[in-house]
Order: sequence, then C-alpha cells, then structure tokens
Amino acid sequence: MADESGNQQKAADKASKEWLRDYLSQIYGVSFENETKMKEDLKKSGQHITQNVIADDFAYRLLARFNDIDANPSDGIITITEIENAIAKPQLHLDKKDVLMLQLLRKYFFSIKELSSDGGNGVSRKDVEYLSKSLSQACTSLRALIEKEFEAKENRK
Repeated sequence: MADESGNQQKAADKASKEWLRDYLSQIYGVSFENETKMKEDLKKSGQHITQNVIADDFAYRLLARFNDIDANPSDGIITITEIENAIAKPQLHLDKKDVLMLQLLRKYFFSIKELSSDGGNGVSRKDVEYLSKSLSQACTSLRALIEKEFEAKENRK
C-alpha cells in the first residue's frame, strides 16, 4: 500500500510539473528555451503568478466543471471522449481559462487517470484531489522561488 501511495505521488508530481510548465507558457508567456530567459519571464509575470493561486485555480475549475464534463453517462468518471466533446462544443459559461484547463486535462489525461485506482478508464474526483495536492506543493515552491528573486532584486537597488 505504501508503494502504491509513493507511485501515486510520483505520478502526481510529474503531471503537476508538466502542467505547470504548460500553464506558465500559455497564460503568462514564460519561455523555457533556456534558464536565463525563463527567469526573466518569471520576473516579468512574477507578481501575477504569486498573487494568483494557479494550482487551486486549475483544480477548482476542474472540480467546478466536473459534472459538466462528465456528461454522458454521468458516472463520476471523465473519459477522453467527454473531454474531446467539451472542447469541441464548449458550453456558454466556459471561458478561455476553462478551455485551457480542458486542453491541459486532455494532454495529461493518461497521467492523471493513473493517480488513483478508482478511475478505471477515466479521471475520477479522487485523481483530481491527488493532482490538486501536488500542484499546490509545486506552486508553493514556484512562488517561493519567485519571491526570493524579487527580494534579491529589491536588495540590489
């Protein structure tokens, strides 16, 4: 059981790091072509990133839209087909960040669905909870890194 929990944590950490990278690229325009450019871009958008609870935003959006996405059948599991349908025919109340959330969910679907054993062929609420916890940790680390960079910048003035 402890081994399964360790594997779930590793899978959640991998998915959250990849998701965070995509989110920062697409929402904040952070380039990961090299470390210098990445740090420069993070500094430019740092205040927005540290003030937004981006991990919670993703998990909150996914949980808030869970029933909308889990449409046919409404069985508590989101399948890749349901994600594709939600992207192809977004409901009126979905905004740009919701569509991005769906695209990222599709991209990392196979990683996310493995996080718990109750999802079968799809993503369950428990999978989202595992991912949310890992994302929160990754974003907390990112915020600390950015704040440290800002402190160093302020102290140089």
